[in-house]
Amino acid sequence: MNYLRVRRLIKEAITKLNLNLKGYTVYTEAGTGLYAVTPAIAIFAGADKVYAISKDTNYGTAAEAFQEVEKIINNTELSRKLVKTITKDSQHLYESDIVTNLGHVRPINEDIIKQLNLNKVVIPYMCEAWEQRVGDVDIFKCFKNNIPVMGTNEDHELINCFESCGILAVKLLLEANLEIKGNKIAVYSKDKFGRVIYSTLKSLNADVKLFDNIKKIESDKWLNNLDALIIADYLEKGQIVGKEGIIDLREISVNSPDVVIVPFAGEFDKEYADLFHLHIHPNESLSAIRMSRTLAHLGPKPTIDLLAGGLKVGQIMRNLKENTNSVEDVINKSANLSGWQGLAQQIMFSDLKDEC
Repeated sequence: MNYLRVRRLIKEAITKLNLNLKGYTVYTEAGTGLYAVTPAIAIFAGADKVYAISKDTNYGTAAEAFQEVEKIINNTELSRKLVKTITKDSQHLYESDIVTNLGHVRPINEDIIKQLNLNKVVIPYMCEAWEQRVGDVDIFKCFKNNIPVMGTNEDHELINCFESCGILAVKLLLEANLEIKGNKIAVYSKDKFGRVIYSTLKSLNADVKLFDNIKKIESDKWLNNLDALIIADYLEKGQIVGKEGIIDLREISVNSPDVVIVPFAGEFDKEYADLFHLHIHPNESLSAIRMSRTLAHLGPKPTIDLLAGGLKVGQIMRNLKENTNSVEDVINKSANLSGWQGLAQQIMFSDLKDEC
């Protein structure tokens, strides 16, 4: 990691977003690689204390993650604000004003909610509202217990990182030795990922089509002699490629035997796909409502901007919660706050408020 550049990008994001967490305690994760930046962002933004939870994973150990955080901070005085933990301590949770839903913090379920200080805590979802996954955060229990939860508009002018998903698709294609310009590329998606990827590839003079209907894929003769098929349907909860998948690779393998399959988002069974002897990149299975590579695969800036934006949503909600006990009021005002309209996104609230 280029720590000097990462620190500069963090400070630029804080300045751009006017992120000020002074007076607040933040509970978040310490991940490995670029996912070590969140505690550092909170500390550089003035948080009084940051509880950072980590654990050993296939990507690295908790000790390595904490070392990454401290290297990013690179300031002994500021590092004293960092509390490293590998367990979800009740006191840590109760003290926290802002609790993120990032990897090691999840799931935020009924057991965790019971340990929070309901009078002050808020939960920024740290990604777009429509990207929420069942089981990450119990939204209903949060609203019922006076805890506002909001997503982050990744297209907001001060973040503007969602379009980087198109560049991420470009990087995956380049890694697979595709030239893009003049390549025949099909994108299967029914959501925002597909539209962004299509637009980016079109701007690079690829011969690209976006398919949102599986029947069109099965009938469109344009799909013969494809260079690449990008599967980017994040919201599809069923299997996209597999024994029960909605895309049949048999016909594609006959008509485009040298095609590169790019599982960008959505459930993908690599072992099943291997039966057709196709080139796959990234060459691994993928679960539903997951990306094969996150924006961290591009470099630090999109990830830093996104995570700083999520913490800004947390700041906005927490500031507003100082003056009201109504979770609906906090959410509505956060979404429409003067100067920050559209940054904080509502999550399912209109469907749940009557039950709450």
